[in-house]
Amino acid sequence: MNARVLASLFVVFFTLVSSAQVAKTEAQIKADYYKGFRLLQANPSQYFVRASDKHQLKIAYSVVKSEGSRQVVVIVPGYTESPYKYCELIADLNAKGFHVVAMSLRGMGLSQRYHRLRDMDRTTNLATVHVDDFQDYVKDVRYLLGSVVNQAFPGDDVFIFAHSTGGLVSAFVLPEAQRYNVKAAVFNSPLMGLPTGFWSRLLLDLERSVTSSRYAPSPLAKLYDPKTGKFSEQTDTNHEGRWTLYNDLLATNPEAVQSMPSRNWIQQVERSTTSSMLKTAAKHSVPLILFQAGGDTYVDIKTQDEYLTYHGEAGGNSVMIHHFPDAYHSVWRGQNYEEALELTLKQFGR
Repeated sequence: MNARVLASLFVVFFTLVSSAQVAKTEAQIKADYYKGFRLLQANPSQYFVRASDKHQLKIAYSVVKSEGSRQVVVIVPGYTESPYKYCELIADLNAKGFHVVAMSLRGMGLSQRYHRLRDMDRTTNLATVHVDDFQDYVKDVRYLLGSVVNQAFPGDDVFIFAHSTGGLVSAFVLPEAQRYNVKAAVFNSPLMGLPTGFWSRLLLDLERSVTSSRYAPSPLAKLYDPKTGKFSEQTDTNHEGRWTLYNDLLATNPEAVQSMPSRNWIQQVERSTTSSMLKTAAKHSVPLILFQAGGDTYVDIKTQDEYLTYHGEAGGNSVMIHHFPDAYHSVWRGQNYEEALELTLKQFGR
């Protein structure tokens, strides 16, 4: 074998090795998680209240700055979540030179809960996820972008990283992206539809027949106890170490534990994921990559494909789906973390 062939093989080998994602060790994962935790602790929650919000709820967000940056990533989390579920991601984005603004959706995470409803006891009220109108989520994100992010970082490029419920919320914001200087987005397992399997649909129909109050939690939902929760009994992430870090945080902060949707929350999601609503949300030209998990049991992945189809019908060509066959719902904190992070950074120009 001559020297030229050997040199060519070396180049190919070096390229393959350098482009491969190197999985973090457990020690690195913990170190990055706690680095993100400390960043959030050092930049405690701030709050805004929209004047037009009839409930006047305080919506929480945290700002983690990166010296000299002109780019900001806005994290719009999923159902029941706070920025603390994103500690590792926040640390990595900060290390790459991004400002990070991470919010909690209304009535969830670190945001103010809806006021106690009817005769519901305090524990049940705190653990129930409720919303009067799904568009309140959308209005909150618009306010965050226009009145917080754009004012704190004038002229900076804005990127959105949204998960699950946050993905559906952000989908309705993207058609107005130019107004907020949003340049690109990543949606992880967006809630474009509730599970539509036979048993899931049967349970939803049964729930309607036995629940009269729109505020009460679904009688089919169970209150989650992180102190007794088991990794083997969940399908949010396929990485036990990452699951344990956040579950331990919930175990020491019981007021942050939510697990039960109200009847009205389910109805609002169903009304927001009709074909006509998804067609409306698809009318944008923002570069978007959608992470799709093959093992997702929380959302209907077929409706994610439907959203992509509507986007094509609207003349858009900037949406791509990246399928992770073995991943669970939270791709970004599972065994595919490094690949998802690399795709995210590339999407955001890094």
